[in-house]
Amino acid sequence: MAKIISPNYRNRSSQYKWLIRDESEPIEAAKACKRITAENVKFVASREESGFGCYIVGKADQAEGHDFQPDRSEQGSALHFNGRYFEDAKGNAIQAVDSLMLNDDGTIFGKV
Repeated sequence: MAKIISPNYRNRSSQYKWLIRDESEPIEAAKACKRITAENVKFVASREESGFGCYIVGKADQAEGHDFQPDRSEQGSALHFNGRYFEDAKGNAIQAVDSLMLNDDGTIFGKV
């Protein structure tokens, strides 16, 4: 079952910065997490929830929420959402990543 990942648009000041839910679940079922690790993530438009911008969310084959710090040695390169799409440090548009790490400080890392 695919997972939907987004920033915590319910409470932007929460220490739980991210939301995760099964794709088949309603948006009300999304669980707030401090950190999320995910695999095979595509950044897609959502009509149901606020995402990284107004409408972009991550759709992952596998994703897991954590209250502990995952191993950062595997985090990949820093990603930035520019309001329309994700980009790497060189400004290249990123539409999908092999792995994604969303940290408790709001930073985003991915391996392409």
